[in-house]
Amino acid sequence: MGASGPPGASGAVGPTGASGPAGPTGPSGPTGATGPTGTGGGTLAMTSISSGILDRPAMDTVVALALACPPGSTIVSGGTENHVSDPSDAVHVHMLESGPDETGWHAQSVVTQRFAVGGTLEMVLTIVCQGGAP
Repeated sequence: MGASGPPGASGAVGPTGASGPAGPTGPSGPTGATGPTGTGGGTLAMTSISSGILDRPAMDTVVALALACPPGSTIVSGGTENHVSDPSDAVHVHMLESGPDETGWHAQSVVTQRFAVGGTLEMVLTIVCQGGAP
C-alpha cells in the first residue's frame, strides 16, 4: 500500500433533516407575586322613588326626582320612566335629563302640552347601588 493522498475538497451541504421529537415538558415556573387587595364586591341594592300621580299636568310642569346611595355605597346604574295613563299623552312629556351624580342619580322631565282630560303622569326613578364588602 502506498502513502495517503491529500484530502479532497468539501462536498456541498446536504438537505435539512426531519425535525426530531418534542423534548420533555420543563418544570413549572415560580408562583407570581400576590396582587393588591380588592375593594370587595359587596352587594347590589335596587331602590325606586315615584313622583306620585299627577292628574292632567299643565304645560311647563317640571317633575324632578333624585335618589342617593347609602353612605359607603357607589352608584352602579339607574334609569327613569315616565308613565302616562293615556298613550296619546306620551308625546307631551319630554325627559330633560337622567343620569348619575356624585352620590346617586337625578332626573327631570317637562310637560310640553296639557294632558288630555283624565290623563295622568307618574315619573319613576330607579337606582342600583353597590355596597361595601359584606
